[in-house]
Amino acid sequence: MRGRAPRPREKPMQTAVHRLVDLLTEVFEEEAWQAPVTASLEGLTASHAAWKPERATNSIWMIVNHLSLWKEYQVARLAGEPPRPSGWAEKLDWHEIHDRGEPAWQAAVQRLKNAQKRLVTGLKARTDEDLVRSLPGGTSPLYKIQSMAPHDAYHCGQIPLLRALQGVPAKPF
Repeated sequence: MRGRAPRPREKPMQTAVHRLVDLLTEVFEEEAWQAPVTASLEGLTASHAAWKPERATNSIWMIVNHLSLWKEYQVARLAGEPPRPSGWAEKLDWHEIHDRGEPAWQAAVQRLKNAQKRLVTGLKARTDEDLVRSLPGGTSPLYKIQSMAPHDAYHCGQIPLLRALQGVPAKPF
């Protein structure tokens, strides 16, 4: 890592809620094993974000929308909303980008940042017991929320690759 001291990896015992908040925050905005989501998006234009190497793949913009969708869903579940019906994601996820203007790209990035903030805020308001308590629909939020950090890291790894294929350097970390 350049320019600042590395974050200490050993921390005192934490609640599950605090650990999840730390993991989600680390992947989203702090340098760790990978560039954070926010740094991966820095300096991208709408044109860069909408570009795809071939028709059957996803663009950076589509990845951003996908991350936002799933964070927003987890926020809704934490708030007590029932699970969405089977097939809902297929109707809302991985859509082609039609408005490729710069304002639309900036709005997509802001949507992702807002979704992340609401997810972390929602988690901070919970206890460990809340995470294992069944929500409407009979499931607890723990499994999906603990999978959000690796989900973000997985997709965040795709962003520098898509940048590199375009010749758009990513921020070194």
